Order: sequence, then C-alpha cells, then structure tokens
Amino acid sequence: MKIKKVSLNKRNFIIGGVLIGAMLIFTGCGQADISVKTYEKDNDVEIQGMNEIAKKEDVVTNQEKEQAKDESKNESKNESKNESKNESQNENKTTNIQKKDSVTAFGSNDLKLSGITFGSGAEEVVNVFGANFESNQYEEGATGNFISELSYDNGLVVAVITSGEDGIVYWFKITKGTQLKTARGIKIGDTRYDIEKAYPDNSILENSDENVVVGYPNDDNDYYSNGRIYFRMDGNVVTGIAYYNTYAE
Repeated sequence: MKIKKVSLNKRNFIIGGVLIGAMLIFTGCGQADISVKTYEKDNDVEIQGMNEIAKKEDVVTNQEKEQAKDESKNESKNESKNESKNESQNENKTTNIQKKDSVTAFGSNDLKLSGITFGSGAEEVVNVFGANFESNQYEEGATGNFISELSYDNGLVVAVITSGEDGIVYWFKITKGTQLKTARGIKIGDTRYDIEKAYPDNSILENSDENVVVGYPNDDNDYYSNGRIYFRMDGNVVTGIAYYNTYAE
C-alpha cells in the first residue's frame, strides 16, 4: 500500500508539472504576441508621424520654391524697369546734347527786341511800341548825356539819348509782364534752365544767383561795346531782362 501511494504522488507531481509548463508556455506566447502587436502599432504610429513631417516639409519646400519664383520675377521686373529708365535717361541726355549742339550762335539778332536795338532811333521806338508812355528825363553823371526814359504799360523801359542827337536807343529793359520776349523766346517767369537751353554754352558769360548774362563769346570789354543781355534772377526764376552795351546797371 505504501508503494502505490508514493507512485501516485509522483505521477500527480509529474502531471502538475506538465500542466504548469503548458500554462507557462501558453502565457509566454500570449505575452510575446502582445509585445509584437504593441511594437507593430508603435512602429506604425512612428511611420505615420514621419510621413506627416515629410508632408509638412514638402509643403514648406513648395512654398519656398514659389517664394523664390516670385522674388525672381520681381527682380527681373525691377531690372527691366531700371534698364528702361537708364536707357530713357541716356536718350534724353543724348537728345539734350544734340539740341545744345544745334543751338544757333549768339549774334546781333539776339540784341533786338521787336526789331529795336542799340542805336535805333526814337521814332522807331514810337512806331513799334506806340506813343503812350511816361517820360523821365535826367542827365547821366558818368557821361554827361541827357537821357529820356520811356516807360510803357507792358513793362518796357527804353532809354534814349537826347543830347546832341535826334534821339537814339541807349539801353532797354523789360521790368514786368510776360508779353515781351527775347529773340529766343525767354520772358519774365521763365527759369534758369530755359535760358541755359536757349543759348549756347559759350555765350553764357555769367551764371550766378543774381544774374545770368549772355553775350558774344570772350566778350570781356568793360564797356560791353558788343552788347549783353542781363537776366535778373530770383532763385531760378527770371524777374527782369535788361539789354546793355555800356556799364551794367
């Protein structure tokens, strides 16, 4: 009876061990399967995240490409505008140079105002501008000449020498208004630029804040026997025009 008991216990022990082993094997496999599934899930999430990042990077890259295209277009437009502007400026400079080269040299016709000039008779003045003027007579201290200044409503003042002569034009000037113009079309209210454009460079003898003086080139005589035109300036605007062939006044 003792032998059978021992054998039964041993058998039960073996069977229990087999069952426990089977349970361990089953449990271990389940955990392994769960671990694999968990890994696969985590891996899928990671791959999905990487794909999202890649998509965002693609979007940023495309935006950068579009921005680069826009910048390139703008640069191209600006370059085209600058080139066009430079070409236009160069053309204007060339045109101005050509116009300046074609300006007629200063001559005796420049010293005429509606046909009146130095030495013209008093009768010619009256014939051209009329007899409606105010007269102011005086003796010029420097020369002893008796002068009659004829002042017209249109701003013209003509000085006529009356002593010992029938009366000849001594000097004349425009003091106001815009009716009277020089032979080249300059009038009161015009600009310094208008003068510079109208007269050749070599005839501009002075170009200061107060005056722009034009005359024959290299005319440096104290008495200005050849005659000059004085444009009185206020800044860059003509305020008066005087024709002299004696002392500048």
